[in-house]
Amino acid sequence: MVLVAIVCVSLAETVMTSSRYGGELTTAHWVRVNEALRADAALVVGTSWLAPEARMRLDAAATPEASGRPDLRGVTSFDVLLHHREGPSAASRWRPSLSPDSRPRRVSLERAGPLLVEHWRVERPERIVDTLVHPHALQVKVNRDVERSCRGDPRSGYTCPGLRGAATAVKQQYAEVDFEARRCLSMPLPSAASLSLFRANFERGDRIVGHLGFEDFNARLRNDGPVTMTIQVEGETVARSTFTNADGWAGFEFSTTPGVGALSVSLHANAPGQWGSPPERYERGATRRVCLELRSMREGDPA
Repeated sequence: MVLVAIVCVSLAETVMTSSRYGGELTTAHWVRVNEALRADAALVVGTSWLAPEARMRLDAAATPEASGRPDLRGVTSFDVLLHHREGPSAASRWRPSLSPDSRPRRVSLERAGPLLVEHWRVERPERIVDTLVHPHALQVKVNRDVERSCRGDPRSGYTCPGLRGAATAVKQQYAEVDFEARRCLSMPLPSAASLSLFRANFERGDRIVGHLGFEDFNARLRNDGPVTMTIQVEGETVARSTFTNADGWAGFEFSTTPGVGALSVSLHANAPGQWGSPPERYERGATRRVCLELRSMREGDPA
């Protein structure tokens, strides 16, 4: 009787799954999807539950960039993978991931059984002019009572005095932020300390956009103090914001005048520790890693 009950439950689940998801996804379906994807277009998995299998079936979905939420700033075209139960996506769904002046337009749609592949084109796309991390051009300093220069280069990372070990290197890499993979400059930031980043010849477009977040779920539990970011262009402060763990992968954007000149970004971690007993004993709290990406963008010409 138990065996019969288990079989009945399994059959019921199979029928419900087939009804909900439109049938089994076969290898032939994924082959067809792979053929429909454009090599020069970014891939967005628009149906979240498809992502795990898509990463196993599609080379384009296996990249770290495809594992996070879509970042469409600077792209000219992108493909969207969906299940047909969701129906075709509207342009309003992708507009928040682009600049305010860019306009996404679906140019075609292909079917692969229960799967849909949408081909999108971005009208008035942005162009990436420069990024914070540039070969042999970034200066990094740490300040824990005394400011000191960090040694290294963008490719191998920077080693800062007082921040020892491979896990404390300042380096561009993929990191987990807000439970998603992010490509950023990953930096250890102890409590009550500051890190500064400097580019002498940073090329500006008409805006600077970027994101900041905090890495590692366990580290976020041990230290939830805010971090203040200050950005200066040619010695003038143009942006100052305070970020917390609750902000997730927090975006920022501000207008700039095109040109080439100095760019400085400083991060200061307010002290989230506490005074103990006796009163002169202070616990600084755990060191966190901050994840920062920053790009200079320029609006494209009308398509």
